Amino acid sequence: KKNIHYDYAVFGLNFRITDIQSAIGRIQFKRMENTVKQRNEIAKIYMDEMPQFVYQKIPEYATRHAYMFFGMLVDAKKRGKLIEEMTKAGIDIRVCWRPAHLQPYHSTLFKNTKLPNSEMLSETMLCPPLGNDMTLDDARNVVKTINNIWGRIK
Repeated sequence: KKNIHYDYAVFGLNFRITDIQSAIGRIQFKRMENTVKQRNEIAKIYMDEMPQFVYQKIPEYATRHAYMFFGMLVDAKKRGKLIEEMTKAGIDIRVCWRPAHLQPYHSTLFKNTKLPNSEMLSETMLCPPLGNDMTLDDARNVVKTINNIWGRIK
């Protein structure tokens, strides 16, 4: 007997793009070069002016990076205080995603799974702001604020 139902044996997602999303994307392509250039300049400011942190490594074969987000590794014991103080200063700073095996849906599938490298990154990574509307002066203000706070945290 022919199966007329859409049966799913495994978890999956549908990422088809709509016509409207495609039209918007075509317009956004016109801005892409300037956006990527600006994000790279901000990333360089962060790395140059905050050498006390470890940053994501960009493979040597990559000619450029879009920096969807900018990851920096900080001392896990000081991370909470840095987030708290940045929030008080009105500057957005984010914790990166938890590893997939710790996400609510997947944690039921991967009970007792330990991935120490993923868990270490999850506990130490922070993402300072890196938005399309940020200026280089905004980035320097973020650096000044982080450096000021980091120097005071015990």
